[in-house]
Amino acid sequence: RMKIKVACGTNHFDLDLEAEGSPSTLIQLKNRICDELNIDNKMLRIIHRGRTLSGEDEDSLEKFSFKEGDKLLVMGKTRAPLMSDPSFHALCEFEKKTLVGWQNGYDELEKDLVELEKRFLPPKQHVEMMKRLEKKMKMFNEAGSRHMESLDAMSMTPPGATEEQVKRNREKRKELINGMESLLNQNDASLRRLDELERMEIEGEKAK
Repeated sequence: RMKIKVACGTNHFDLDLEAEGSPSTLIQLKNRICDELNIDNKMLRIIHRGRTLSGEDEDSLEKFSFKEGDKLLVMGKTRAPLMSDPSFHALCEFEKKTLVGWQNGYDELEKDLVELEKRFLPPKQHVEMMKRLEKKMKMFNEAGSRHMESLDAMSMTPPGATEEQVKRNREKRKELINGMESLLNQNDASLRRLDELERMEIEGEKAK
């Protein structure tokens, strides 16, 4: 097998170039090193046999004639910790302080709707509760729109941010938006269920 050693200061790891899933091109090798050693890929420099390893990203590693026991010395800058990025921190705080409560609000609305669908209340009180719930559901959607606007207004590119940080921030924001859109769709479905419940109530009253 073709095992080489990769070291950056006191951090190091062994890499088997013939193992399944091992890197086969220069860019794959760089990405693997950056992931293992937490190095910013824009600041990476690899030294092999006293020379900087250079070439095109898609160059095959066969081009570099690695041998068993070769050592790669890595120089570079450690990636910025996630929470030191003010944009990422703001997104996490928004999720914790705003979206978690909003999710809990949806759970309560769904619980109330399920209870109404059981039709345990007297007719007059039942109609009253349906109107209240409809108002709450519409307020939930309005709050969701405001949350979307707040997320959209957040900067994903803090001063000095790397491309990797900006990409990570955008992915985090997209994750939050997808979750919010899912809840809004579920709430719209609940509103349709409530409309159907109101329709059945009206038809029941007419039948009397």
